[in-house]
Amino acid sequence: ATDSLYPGGTERQLAELIKGLSRSARFRVALAVLDHGGALQADAAALCDGLLPVRRRARYDVSPVVSLVRQIRATRAQIVHAVGWRSGLAALVAARVCRVPIINESVQDTPIAISARERISRWSARRSDAIVANSQAALDAYGLAADPRAVVIGNGIDWARFDDVVTPPSPNPTICMVANFSPYKDHPVVIRAMAIIAREIPASRLILIGHEAGRLQQARQLVEALRLADHVSFIHGVTNPVPIVASAHVGLLASTRGESCSNSILEYMALGKPVVA
Repeated sequence: ATDSLYPGGTERQLAELIKGLSRSARFRVALAVLDHGGALQADAAALCDGLLPVRRRARYDVSPVVSLVRQIRATRAQIVHAVGWRSGLAALVAARVCRVPIINESVQDTPIAISARERISRWSARRSDAIVANSQAALDAYGLAADPRAVVIGNGIDWARFDDVVTPPSPNPTICMVANFSPYKDHPVVIRAMAIIAREIPASRLILIGHEAGRLQQARQLVEALRLADHVSFIHGVTNPVPIVASAHVGLLASTRGESCSNSILEYMALGKPVVA
């Protein structure tokens, strides 16, 4: 069960997990998505034995719990695995009603201050049968480091995604940052830094790759205000940024809150790029 499969690091890792479970032949995997329509949903669903019909009437309601109870019973599920704060809570209640064990994999970041969303994730994790985090720092941030049910499994890379990448490097010194345009990623500080770099290296370029998550227009306005239109490019709507990253010389990630085990940095490294984080 997951909140959504819109492009993002957690969602990419979930797709890889489903791929691995399906290949193992030890498990049959059924997928329940609270927010339907994400760009990664079709790929993930194709690897599963079924996409379960879970619906929500509103952003916050109990209908997903009812749907999950029905689906757990209909599929005779033996394990529930939840990824996301909303699905973690709904799946916890459904799993307890159906008396099946639940794995909580919602601890995927290292917030500086715990918000309401993180408190819900922590509450659900503490009441689950197992907790999977992608870094020790994430467990520390959520106050779960001492929990005996908690384990760390770092994010992984599917090397096949990089096998056929032959994109030639850009002729100009190019920096790229793969990060959705959300409040959690610090595009403003990157753009302001680019203004300094552009003065020192006039041929330099910055490529910002990500999906709109509330801050794309703000980033565009800052580029215009600093007169950087010739130096900064925006690419959004792509689900596979690897060929674009391959053309850059440096991979960059700036965040307004703590990262845990960044997929962007792993992909930069897989492509042999020096990383600024």
